[in-house]
Amino acid sequence: MARLMVRLSFLFACSLLFSFWLSLGATSAWADGSADNSGLLPEVTSIQVGFGNHYKLGCWTPVQVTLSGASGDSGATGRIDVQTADCDGVPAWFTGPRVNWTAGQTATAYARIGRANQPIRVRLTPLDEQGEHPAKMLPEVADGVVPEALPATNELIVEVGASIGLPETFQRLNQNDPERTAVVTIDQRQALPEQWYGYDGVDMLVIAGAPAVDKSLLDAAALDALEKWVRQGGKLLVSCGEGAQGVLGQGAPLQRFAPGELAGVINLPAARFGPLENYAAAEQRLEGASIRVSQWRNIRPGSRIELSGGTRSEDLPLVIRWPLGFGEVIFVSLDLHQPPFTDWPSRGKFLERLLGRSTFPGNQTGQTHAINQGKQLGYVDLSGQLRGALDQFAGVQLVPFWAVAMLALAYVGFLFPMNYLIVNRWLRRQSLAWIVFPTTVIVFCLGAYTLANYAKSNVRHVNQVDLLDVDLASGSTRGTTWFNVFSPENAVYDLRVQPAWNQANADADATQNASEKEGATPALLSWFGLAGTGLGGMNSATVNPPLFDEPYTIDVSAGTISKAPLAAWSSKSFVARWEAAGGQLEASLTAAPDHRLRGTVVHHLPAELRDGVLLFDRWAYPLGTLTPGKSVALESLEPQTMDTYLTKRRTVDAREEVPTYDRTSFDVPRIIEVMMFHEAAGGANYTGLLHRYQRFVDLTNQLKFGRAILVGRGPDGAVVQIDGQPVADDAANRHTSMYRFVLPVKSPD
Repeated sequence: MARLMVRLSFLFACSLLFSFWLSLGATSAWADGSADNSGLLPEVTSIQVGFGNHYKLGCWTPVQVTLSGASGDSGATGRIDVQTADCDGVPAWFTGPRVNWTAGQTATAYARIGRANQPIRVRLTPLDEQGEHPAKMLPEVADGVVPEALPATNELIVEVGASIGLPETFQRLNQNDPERTAVVTIDQRQALPEQWYGYDGVDMLVIAGAPAVDKSLLDAAALDALEKWVRQGGKLLVSCGEGAQGVLGQGAPLQRFAPGELAGVINLPAARFGPLENYAAAEQRLEGASIRVSQWRNIRPGSRIELSGGTRSEDLPLVIRWPLGFGEVIFVSLDLHQPPFTDWPSRGKFLERLLGRSTFPGNQTGQTHAINQGKQLGYVDLSGQLRGALDQFAGVQLVPFWAVAMLALAYVGFLFPMNYLIVNRWLRRQSLAWIVFPTTVIVFCLGAYTLANYAKSNVRHVNQVDLLDVDLASGSTRGTTWFNVFSPENAVYDLRVQPAWNQANADADATQNASEKEGATPALLSWFGLAGTGLGGMNSATVNPPLFDEPYTIDVSAGTISKAPLAAWSSKSFVARWEAAGGQLEASLTAAPDHRLRGTVVHHLPAELRDGVLLFDRWAYPLGTLTPGKSVALESLEPQTMDTYLTKRRTVDAREEVPTYDRTSFDVPRIIEVMMFHEAAGGANYTGLLHRYQRFVDLTNQLKFGRAILVGRGPDGAVVQIDGQPVADDAANRHTSMYRFVLPVKSPD
């Protein structure tokens, strides 16, 4: 009986303590992150990922979070953050926008997703006059549409407003899984990203005239983001005939993407359908009495009229292409989403010609064979080769498998057969096994540790490559920095990338306003994944559990990564994109009637520009080393063909040979060179690798617009900071900076 009373007293005391703990948690809801605050916090009613719930792995993706209304103080605000898994499966928080959660709203955050079918978590950080409060996890969505993850090597085309027929067109194309094209049609009212990097995973955006304006929320921020994405290397296709005045006319939403001045909309009679049918190599005639087409005058300089409905190309241009920054705009003066095109059996062929595709691509079998060979290397994309090259650290060696196997066999041999022979046959004293066995274990452990320290390293290494693209016409600069960090120990790192472009000008101007420096746009920094299904790839079938489960933070607005974990003797890849202003190069170039360049170039970088070459039309002009301030005349140079330069074509025994591209090479300048002009070099038919994950690097399209591009190796373009300190410029760290200047060329008089 006494024992029963003791037990009841103990249970009663526990219940009192539990009740006290609950009451304490309820009164300190904002002070303790573990407290239940469901009465004050909103709920996540839906999550939309990407475009039409399609997104590409390893790319910046818009994540729209819809919140319910919540009780609490009126006007309460907070910041929405989104957690996703990175390319290694480690959770990462991406900071998002501010919201007023008492009213309930839709907020868009931007994140990079590295693994498919992983949960997306949302947290809310309350904000008030005192600053930030501890973040609160919001209730997860119980149901909803599961977003579809596309491989980084796939192509993603987004149609806005209505379909112009691309889904049916790409269904006919003979495509392999690594290079498949997905077409997503957004024909319902949906807001477009308000940050340019929200289109990072989109290879082309198609706007279908008036329906696109009606069904997408194109406010000023969304239009600015769209234009900036194109200038950063995106591709935009606009199809508009009827209704062009409300879409592209004076004061219309898409006026900034108009090919010129809108002169009106006219009827194109059936008697003038011939150019359209010839353009598509159509076997069936385009039926209809007439087609409404938009008419233009004062076409943008540098435009290329690809199809015209008049006797002269400038009379009635129907397909116009022009460069916008580092990107491209394609304008079609027709409504491809309306009859008679929707009923035309050859609309698919028209689109194939428009996009430069073919139902039966040439040498498709050879290209597929080459890409399959690339799979044996663990990557099928050029970005994977670059990532592997940046993983080669000075003084860090990979212990070969045969050495590990031999040591393992020796270890097993000493533990058992040798131990038996020593103890039972030679010394004949079994008690010595208590000494021989642990001695063997200790000796081999020390040996393995010593070998690992010798092969690896006890210092941190950083391999970095910068690519700086300068548009001389606008004076704008885009920069990309890839870097791999090797850690000699288990550690967490704070990372930042600081552009060094224009540093010389900044140092010379001692009175530069500090607030202007602080207001500069920070670099867009994140992890850099491995495209493909190889070991460690984002689409790998073999997914190992991550080494770390504690999330780190990627602050998009500040351009920083906080507490990124790295295991001992391991590395991780990162990429940053940033902007700057300033040309630092002068050029006066004119194209002669024979398509040779005339003129001079001179650069004003703080150091020499090495291995310089100027590309134009089909020619490559070797410039060698360019000294700052020294002018170079092109008339004195003997060019070679661009194909010879890019493929390293050579003459052997009076025969021309093209060396096979070395997919196993870790030569960083050569890899970057091919990435910069992959299409001009022959594409996957030459390299045996795709170029989809970092496709914006390829500026072959700028050459097609009659521009010249000067390429060379120059001074450091950006500085990587780790834990607040810049990476040292020493033998432990390798740094390569490539420069490209896109130059306007005058036509011959």
